[in-house]
Parts: sequence; structure tokens; C-alpha cells
Amino acid sequence: MRKRAPLVGVLVLSVLFGGFAWAQVVGGVDPFRIGLSEEALYLQPDDYVKGRYTLMWSAWIVVDARTTTPIRLVGECSLAPLGQWTMAPSSRFSLEKLRPGINAIHQTFPLASIDLPPDSHAGSSNETFPALFDYNQAVKVRLSLRRQGYWAGYPPLAENHYDLRPLGYALLAAAGSGNVGVVRDLLDKGADPDSATVQNWTALMEAASRGRSAVVKALLDHGARVNLRRKGFPFVLSQLGSAIPYGETALMSACSAGDPETVRLLLNAGARVNVERMDKWNALLAASYSGHAEVVSMLLAKGAKIDSSSELGYSAAALADINGNAGAWRLLRERGDSIRVPWDVLSQSR
Repeated sequence: MRKRAPLVGVLVLSVLFGGFAWAQVVGGVDPFRIGLSEEALYLQPDDYVKGRYTLMWSAWIVVDARTTTPIRLVGECSLAPLGQWTMAPSSRFSLEKLRPGINAIHQTFPLASIDLPPDSHAGSSNETFPALFDYNQAVKVRLSLRRQGYWAGYPPLAENHYDLRPLGYALLAAAGSGNVGVVRDLLDKGADPDSATVQNWTALMEAASRGRSAVVKALLDHGARVNLRRKGFPFVLSQLGSAIPYGETALMSACSAGDPETVRLLLNAGARVNVERMDKWNALLAASYSGHAEVVSMLLAKGAKIDSSSELGYSAAALADINGNAGAWRLLRERGDSIRVPWDVLSQSR
């Protein structure tokens, strides 16, 4: 029994230390959360070396650190498989100046570079992407929060891992710019037609929000799912500081942009008309607010609920009226919509 005493002591200390560490992490003493927002991968041509391109990583790292305890953020990125790319000298960063509450930290740095032959006739960054990446390549991102001064083996306060596909982010960029040729090249190379950001802002949403009907058609032809919805972390904020609207669909984005052909393509592909965002916003409210009478008519023909209201209590007709959109207002009133506004607005107008 005496020979086993040291072993028993070690086990007891391990259990006590593990319990203490676990209590610190999840016991509610200091809640920590960490996530990405508005992340992007893009190519940057070298200003001095012709044919050299650098893969850049850019993102807002959002940390919810409700504590006065000094902590530090540690991040690390890598491209795998590396292939012909040369990894940047440093793909790791550490930040210690975090304040209690929400921290939004923007990070941009080079990940890897590649030299193309002088006769490669490389075009723009988007046009170069399909030739440089395979569908299975991913940028692996690891983010963790740690207490300052604690040894490396101590459990992190919070940690997240992401696999970001370069071809997917190239597809998002090409969809937004409306370059349907590059979009097709990327899809043929293996890019997922449902490529999306961490918050699930898809290439289809990006194209629809800008009225890129040709890109929308190409994505739908390659199997893009029309009813995917934007999502994210409850605490993650956008760059402008407003909460990301959960539940956004490609149809809502298209109705805000107002391109009838884009809306028609989405409706014909089976887009659900009456889906609501977390704040009760829907496609009809978006089209009415933006004043797109033709789009309003298309939605009503597909069964849009005319009696819907926003979270604040505004009806579609009221939104059209507020913004002076006479065509949409007249159409909604003819279909029986009433001008409904919040009670506090009515009381102020009396």
C-alpha cells in the first residue's frame, strides 16, 4: 500500500486540478465566447514581384469576455495541403488588450504566397483563383482565449476551430461582382454551390442581394439550395455594430435589391415566400420597404401574406408609404392591406 501512495496522490491532485480548471471554464464564473464575423480569403498581387500572389486572411474576431481577469487571444492559421504554396513566416498572432464585454478585433495578414510563370497570363485575383486551388484545400483557423500567465497546458477559456475553403470564398467574391464566367469556372473546379461564410451568408444570397440574375441562375443550375438561411452567434456583431439578422434568405435579399428576374428565378426554384427572419422581416416587407412594385406583385401572386407586420408593428403598406413608394403602396392597398403602424407612433402623431 505504501508503494501505491505516490500514485494515489498524483491521481487525487489530477482530479482536483481538473475539477478546478473545468469549474473555471464552464462553471459560470467567467463566461467566454469567441467567433468569426465577416471573414474573407482573397488573393493580393505583389506590387514588386510580377506573377507573385499572396493569399490573405481577413476577419473580425469577436470575443465576449465578461470578466476583469487579464486574458489574451491566440490565433493560428494554416493552409492545408500546402502544395506549391510557400507559407508566410508568421501565421500566428496574440493579443492581450481585451476589455470586459464585447471585443471586436480586426485581423488581416498574409497566409501563403505562390509564384506563377511569367507566361501564365494571370488575370484578376478572382480569375486566378480557379487555377491555384483544389476543392479539398482549406485554411484551418484556431482561435483560443487563455488567462495571461498560465502555462500552455492549462485548458483554454474558449476555443473555436474553422475550416475555410479558398474556392468557396472566391465563389462568394465572384458572385458579388457578377462575373458569371469565373463563377462557372469555380463550380467546375469543385467549389460548393452552397459556399458560405461562418454566418452562412451564401454565394446565392450574395448574388441575389446585388441583383446578379445570371450568377443566380448559374448557382441554381449547379444545385444551390434556395431556402438556406443566414445564421450565426447571438453575440457576434457586424462591423457597423448592428446585430446580424438571423434567418435571412436569398429571396429576402433579392426583394430588397428589387431585380425582378432574380426574384423570378428564386421563386421558380421553390423559394418560400412567407419565411420570416428573427425580427419578423420577410420578403414582402423587404420589397414594399424598397418600393419594388413589380416584385410585390410577384410575391402576392405566389401567396405572400399581406397581413404580415415587422417586429416593430409596421405593415407592408405602411413601410411603402413611409418611404414614398407610391406604386407598391397603391398595389398593397388595392389588395386589402391596411396601413398599420406601432401604437407609440400613432400616439405621437396625435
